[in-house]
Amino acid sequence: MSKLKRGGMKNPIFEPIEAPCLTSLVPKDVAVFFVLRKQYIRKIEERRATHNERISPTSLLLSIEPKLLQVICELRIRDLKEDDVTDDHLQLYLEKLVKPKDVLYEIEKTVKDELKYDLTIPDADARLMKLFMDFNEISRKYALGEVFRDEPGQKLKSKLIVETLRPESVRTMAETALKYKHREGYPGVDRCPVEDSVEPRRDPPGNKAEGREEAQWIN
Repeated sequence: MSKLKRGGMKNPIFEPIEAPCLTSLVPKDVAVFFVLRKQYIRKIEERRATHNERISPTSLLLSIEPKLLQVICELRIRDLKEDDVTDDHLQLYLEKLVKPKDVLYEIEKTVKDELKYDLTIPDADARLMKLFMDFNEISRKYALGEVFRDEPGQKLKSKLIVETLRPESVRTMAETALKYKHREGYPGVDRCPVEDSVEPRRDPPGNKAEGREEAQWIN
């Protein structure tokens, strides 16, 4: 039961934050584990900062299935006794298993599974703004901010957003516009290239052609 604070206020009761568990050394599984662990650590940090809870993330040692951990220590980190293995040793070993393409695949799959273009919103500008807001929320949710921070990351963000656009004719125009912008080089990474490639607008009254109100692309 919650304890009463002065003034009758109760201490909030929170559900425990469950740490992801690594059960496989298949590179793609390890990549997924790292994404989920980043998300888990972010939740712990938010809970600590917002509610001053004295909680810490579960160690990497305790986040690996015990039988798998034993085999890793026996066969892959053989120069140390199992009791001497630390999170740093495991982090170094697991990172070597993950190929960049595996991480990229999991990031793209995560975004594509969750990001949707809401065609029920009648205003084109509002639709596009909602798409960017949803993308940023997914990025925050899975702790992917660093992935999209540099220039290659910004291009990946553009690609994922453009692939979400509907109908196909609008998506094709966006891909063409971005193709030329990337060929010319994109100065700076403060903005996502697709933001400079699309100028949302509304169709003239009475024009109901599918997709025509979505966007006007600037070449």
